[in-house]
Amino acid sequence: MTTMWKRIMWSVSLLAIFGVGYILFSLYHEETVYTIRQVDANGALLKPQTFRSGHVLTDVDYKKKVNGYRLISTDKKFPKRFGFTNQVITLTYKVKHPKKSLKQLTSANYLAAGYEILTSNTVNGFQEDKSDDHINNLRLMTSNDGTTWKTLYANYPNVFVRDPTPIRIHKKLVVLYTGGILTTSNLTKWTNKGFQFNNDKLKLQIVNSPDIFYGKNRKLNVVFSGVSLNHKNSKLYVTSFSKKKLNVGKKLHRVSGTKMSASLSDPHIDYHDGYYYLSALNSDTQELCYYRSAQPYSGYRRLRDVKLPTVKMLGPNVLRVGNHYQLVFNMINSTDSTVSVPYVIKFKNYGNMRLKTKGMQGFKVPSQVNSIGFEPQK
Repeated sequence: MTTMWKRIMWSVSLLAIFGVGYILFSLYHEETVYTIRQVDANGALLKPQTFRSGHVLTDVDYKKKVNGYRLISTDKKFPKRFGFTNQVITLTYKVKHPKKSLKQLTSANYLAAGYEILTSNTVNGFQEDKSDDHINNLRLMTSNDGTTWKTLYANYPNVFVRDPTPIRIHKKLVVLYTGGILTTSNLTKWTNKGFQFNNDKLKLQIVNSPDIFYGKNRKLNVVFSGVSLNHKNSKLYVTSFSKKKLNVGKKLHRVSGTKMSASLSDPHIDYHDGYYYLSALNSDTQELCYYRSAQPYSGYRRLRDVKLPTVKMLGPNVLRVGNHYQLVFNMINSTDSTVSVPYVIKFKNYGNMRLKTKGMQGFKVPSQVNSIGFEPQK
């Protein structure tokens, strides 16, 4: 009986050893996946998250370097080898040379803002842009010649941003975007507040694509598009902007004129030689329209002598550089919700533009940035 019992126990032990060995063999040969998130000091993603996979106990290559930033989390907090379970690893960084960034901001001749999509990669010059499930973070750029742009390294606000426009006021950076107004004095701590106009009558659902511009007597104004409650068409509105309060005025003026498209979005206004030049997208076709008026919000007429490219655009904006202008935009493909790298077309005469697709060139920015807005020029 004792011998038989020993045999049974020996068999059970062998089965247990083989079972545990099989489990360990399976686990070792199955790859573990680590999701790597690289964020700044405010928790905002700096790069699209990456994935590392490997067998259990093999080394993890985090590829930690991020240009302009230094890692502030210690390596001891992160597993150096792959374990048995998938993990999300967050690496936290801060700006490497904050004083240099502030000097770059204050001394630059030109300032631009856009948003970077951090949940999709660029393939053949296009990337997916679905605002409902994507992470869009603010990006700032500076230039001294209006042609070549440098990234402005900052601890960015951890806020979903679309269609931003920047301006420097009283040693503060102000960024208007779809949904609110961001302000900072040190490129690290940001305030985020809503637009403070009186909305009781219009009942606008959201402020889309706000663009700030200097009007007559160098007064600051803001133009934006919005859709009223129970309405489908997007209309344009103009209001004042207070340098003291760093917010818009209470009163809104609806933009009006003759032969204007029923639904307009992504507006931009330039004041030049006594006229206000308004560009906006036809919301139905996503093609550019141009108007002119002696007033900032009424009397607009479509410019007949303007020839525009028949491409579908996102966030068109105009920058004056020396004796010429630059129309900067992204192309969009509404069929698969993708957006292109930014392009530029140069022109000289606002009232007699001849813009052709063959004149399109890539806009020289450090990475794919969308819906670029420029600081208004006096």
